[in-house]
Amino acid sequence: MTDGEFRQFLGMAQGSTYEVQTQLLVARRLKTGDEATLNEAEALCIETSKMLGAFIQSLGARG
Repeated sequence: MTDGEFRQFLGMAQGSTYEVQTQLLVARRLKTGDEATLNEAEALCIETSKMLGAFIQSLGARG
């Protein structure tokens, strides 16, 4: 796997976190699931997305 392919893979993973956030929003609107669990899942998605973004940026800075 090349560096470019790896960055693309990480970008797709980050996109997946956005998809999960959307599904959590839908779950909230449908009043499905426990609010505390939804909050925890959302916080984890945001944290993961930030980590992926920082990782992608650090790879971009290297070349």
